[in-house]
Amino acid sequence: MVATLNPPYYLSGKECGYCKCDKPDWHAVASFQSSDRRCHSTTLGTTVHAMSPHDYDHFINHGWRRSGTFLYKPNLLDNCCRLYTIRTRLADYRPTKHHRKVVNRFIREISGADAKPAKGPFDVYRLLEAEKTSTRFRVEYEPSAFTKEKYQLYRKYQVSVHNDDPADVDEKQFERFLCRHPFASVPDVNEVQGWPQRWSRQVPKNTTAYRGPIHECWYLDERLIAVSVLDVLPSGLSSIYFIWDPDYAHLSLGTLSGVRDILMTHAWGFDYYYLGYYIQDCVKMKYKGDFGGELLDVANNVYVAKTRVDEFIDHGRLFVLGETGQTTEPQWREGFPIPFAESSLSEKTDGEAINVADAVYGTASDTTSVAQSHFDYIRRHYGIKSVALMDHPQIKPLPVVMPGVVPMAQMRAWLEKDDLSDSTVIKVNIQGHTTEIEYGDLTAAFRGIVFDMVRVFGLEPFQKGDIIIDI
Repeated sequence: MVATLNPPYYLSGKECGYCKCDKPDWHAVASFQSSDRRCHSTTLGTTVHAMSPHDYDHFINHGWRRSGTFLYKPNLLDNCCRLYTIRTRLADYRPTKHHRKVVNRFIREISGADAKPAKGPFDVYRLLEAEKTSTRFRVEYEPSAFTKEKYQLYRKYQVSVHNDDPADVDEKQFERFLCRHPFASVPDVNEVQGWPQRWSRQVPKNTTAYRGPIHECWYLDERLIAVSVLDVLPSGLSSIYFIWDPDYAHLSLGTLSGVRDILMTHAWGFDYYYLGYYIQDCVKMKYKGDFGGELLDVANNVYVAKTRVDEFIDHGRLFVLGETGQTTEPQWREGFPIPFAESSLSEKTDGEAINVADAVYGTASDTTSVAQSHFDYIRRHYGIKSVALMDHPQIKPLPVVMPGVVPMAQMRAWLEKDDLSDSTVIKVNIQGHTTEIEYGDLTAAFRGIVFDMVRVFGLEPFQKGDIIIDI
């Protein structure tokens, strides 16, 4: 599958929807506290016209998330909040006391008042067993499509729980946010229908071939009480949003959804359950850490057990995994990630991990000045011109340094070695027609667009022709 998307733009300066810049310390690294940086939200984003679930699986494992057809990724260095991709699996999940209470309460609700707690250790699988025998509760899997019933629940949830202005919660917003998707081809959702009734302890993996978006609709006494919006991807289930009826707040359906999705991920034979972004110093997002799992180190593009980096991300700090003495090496000053597979930080060995984020990106480092010198050289020698993609006061040029984006030193090396050369073929979609243009035949401004897209998505997708630029 080839992904078709617009050139990404960098949005900086808007108010953060999580912290509202109302916290005493919002800096990515401690040394920034003495700088004159201002608190703001920053997002790298693009509109996706077509991609496959496999493409999106790749994107979320590089720090991206989607909202409808909008694909976005925060700048963890300049943003006011650190949004870490978090994923977990049943093997990493340890039910908290609160989780156990929620599960037991829900089992009593759907099984009848006479249902007695099972003797012995807590067994999370009792949740699925209770579903199978319940005459009050059922789950239906529906396409990612608008219905009046789902919209009315969404409106009630947004107004009651998030205090949204009712005038802002219209049908178009719901359809754009939770129904629209960029997946070009989606199988019949009936392929996964009724799986809880087929589940059994003796057959722990009822695998499904379905890949794409689904609406998981929960009904209690034939009333829609919740909708879990999910993407079924090659490596696991990705949670997009969960809405629930405020009349059932006593059942803690949001917490229950996380527990149930972990079970469903395992039962369907997938590796991971993706919970979206985790923010350590945000009450609304910190609860995700209770489900265990791993956080993505975007600079090294490797997942690390959350327990291993908890001390590094305290107070909302940025973490970049490294080793003692590593930051003195030249590649660090140019923003290169570590050769993680060759490092003693690999899961195969017991190296001592340290957080090198401040050493690499802090006020005492020269990473930004080195990157800027590389960029100045590239513009002079390779005919690249930076252009504003939109006439908007908050649209800014892509920073020369951003964790999770290809470093300028690497971009220069690719150009000098002709890995990105005048003969590199770029696929472009113009008014619905796809054409192939050699990089050297592009204008300086268009080369600047391609240059930024290679920084954002890497060189390999362009070499393979896996990305079409829609203009």
